[in-house]
Amino acid sequence: MRLTGTENVRIVGIPKNASQSIKRIGIDNPHIFNWDYDIPNAKRENHIHFTEQEFYKEDLTIIFPFRDEWERTKSNFLQYFRDHLELMGVFDSQNKEISYERVLYYVKTTFKRPELHLEKQPRNLIIKTELDNRLSYFNETVFNFFIDNIFNNDNWKGAKMIFVDLYTLRHQKFIDWLVELDNRFEGCTVPQYNVAKDHWQKNVIIKVFDQLRDEDEGKYLDYTKLRDWNTNVRVNLDNSSRIWRLIKSTNYYKNLK
Repeated sequence: MRLTGTENVRIVGIPKNASQSIKRIGIDNPHIFNWDYDIPNAKRENHIHFTEQEFYKEDLTIIFPFRDEWERTKSNFLQYFRDHLELMGVFDSQNKEISYERVLYYVKTTFKRPELHLEKQPRNLIIKTELDNRLSYFNETVFNFFIDNIFNNDNWKGAKMIFVDLYTLRHQKFIDWLVELDNRFEGCTVPQYNVAKDHWQKNVIIKVFDQLRDEDEGKYLDYTKLRDWNTNVRVNLDNSSRIWRLIKSTNYYKNLK
């Protein structure tokens, strides 16, 4: 987990949640810094170590961008599947057509739904494979601290936590609000970084799943279909959606649409 900003205002950056774009604010602007959590010697790229004691600073505002958890889950799949294929050498040719055929072959052999074989011995029962994902806001330190210590706590005296919709980070209204909170954000922008449409490997993966979906929907596991993810993922998505609706109805949410 990373926080980017000043001593008084910091934006939370976590995986598949515009973390790389948020980090660039701290790299590209001399008055903005990056803090790392859980890294005692946070010396990489001049990062500073963020400790839990800072949650108790009354003059600190922590901004938590919230992304639709389902979109985050699919984005996470594309990232890690792409990284997995790259390690296997699938993209070594740098040729999109060759890479497409390799990804297509891999998906057809790996994501095909196993047929259900019923034999006399129960141990020979093969259960359908499901997609899995461990990414969750409930696994993030700042989010958990908010739920456990700040949410609905009228006696809380520490940092102020504010949630915003992730997609508003590139709105001018968001930058203007940051400047109101701390004028050292003047001139800052939130660049687009690590967006799927800008990665040809991810586009190849998307194209393969699109083709298989059109050819024979249901024959292969599909990361865009919620039914193909395991129960834990679906429960997490439901819980995340519920808590987000609840947060948006409180003063912890800032509407920057």
